Amino acid sequence: MTQRIHSDDIDLFQHTLGDALRQLRKQRQLTLVDVAAAVDRHRSFISELECGKHNPSLDTLRLLCRFYGIHTGELILKVEEQVAAYQVEHK
Repeated sequence: MTQRIHSDDIDLFQHTLGDALRQLRKQRQLTLVDVAAAVDRHRSFISELECGKHNPSLDTLRLLCRFYGIHTGELILKVEEQVAAYQVEHK
């Protein structure tokens, strides 16, 4: 039987990814303008990603990860682990 994925799961991933991106930026003491300029995106777009309002394209995610000096898979795995932990805690 195939497990159905609910939109709540996607929203949770999106918000958790946004939190992780914000954390990476703040750890490096960067502004939204700094990041936006580095990856050639608008500041408001980066803000919306961090707020979980949008999912980045794979290209944008790769640019952000390269800028932050981490592997894309590493970030996704971290976010997936956080989502799974949240889901276990809130069952």
